[in-house]
Order: sequence, then structure tokens, then C-alpha cells
Amino acid sequence: MAGLIQPVLLMRAGERHFAAAIADQATSQLHQLVYYYEEEGLTAEQVREILEQEGMAGLPYYKVKCGYDFPGQSLLSMSGYRQDEASHWKQPGMLLITEQLPEWQLYNIYPVPAELHTVLCSRFPSIEYRNQFSAGLKQLDAARSGGSIQLDIRHADFTLWAAREGRLLLSHSSEYQAPDDIIYYLLRICRQFELSQEDVQLNISGLIDRD
Repeated sequence: MAGLIQPVLLMRAGERHFAAAIADQATSQLHQLVYYYEEEGLTAEQVREILEQEGMAGLPYYKVKCGYDFPGQSLLSMSGYRQDEASHWKQPGMLLITEQLPEWQLYNIYPVPAELHTVLCSRFPSIEYRNQFSAGLKQLDAARSGGSIQLDIRHADFTLWAAREGRLLLSHSSEYQAPDDIIYYLLRICRQFELSQEDVQLNISGLIDRD
């Protein structure tokens, strides 16, 4: 990492994918980027091996951040949420994490493989982690009068959020076979919530193959 002033390690981990990047926060320079996809799923041990073989483990980072991208999250109203209700979402081998979304008055409760979380926290004690679903909501321009759609694309599925004038209209995840499937959902949402294709703001992010 010679020449980097404030090296930051950014990771994104899901059931079948893992991505990691090293960037310089001071200059916004990208130093290294890797992306792995395994149809049968990636284990915590495989993620550890990826970090080792790519030379990303054990380096003196300024910050380390990880976005968890596992299915099964639930959005609950802050006004009606009780801590003891979280036990209903517990799964064997999974750690249940609760995040507050005060701008939406919601809690996001989501599962993460306990072994993976242990591996990352042991390797990077100062790691900051967040659910990608929460991150997507954070990026929505909810106050926009013409509406805002945040689209996050993965290898075989996608998640999108729609908002207008301070109100969350929709959060939806689905698998897709071809890019036309995603376009269909976008047009369907515009029709359903009377969002003008000319006025709505569309932001796209995610892990996308060039082909």
C-alpha cells in the first residue's frame, strides 16, 4: 500500500459473493479490487483464504468497513418494535443484528453467518459493518417530489427501494434471468406509484458482470 495516505478496506459479503477493495480515503484513489462468486455459496473459511491470498489481511488500515448482503432482513416500525420479538427471526448458525434507521422510523433486523462475523471481527477488530439493505435506504433521496428509486444489482438477484416526498413506497428483492426482467420491474413500479419516467431519479449500484 505504498503511497496511500489513508488506506481503507471496503468489503461486501453475501451468500454467494464476496467483494473487497482497497482505496485511499484522502485521494479517492482505488488501489485494488477483487470479486468472487460461487454458485454453491461461500464459507467463512473461503472468505478468510481470499483475504489472505489477495494480500488484504493484516495490513494497517485507516478504516475497515463491510456491507452484509444476506437475505432474510425484516423492517419493523420503531413504535411497535419490542426487543424480545427478535428471537422469532433467529436461525441456526446465524447472528441476528439490529440496526436503527431513524430517518425512516424503522429497525432493520438481519441475519449474518456467525462464523463469518467472527472471522472478520477477529481479523479486523475495528471493523464497521452495516447491512446493504440499510445502506440502500440511506441513499434514497426521499424528499424528491418526482420520486427516487435506488437499485442494487447482484449476480442473480436485485433489490430496489422507491420513495417520494418523504414516504417509503416500496422495498423489494427478486431474482432475475435477464436485464429485461429488471427493466420490467422498474416500469411496473413507475406505473404502480404514478412515477414519471422523466422525473424520477434512478440510482444504480451493485456487483455486475461486464458481460
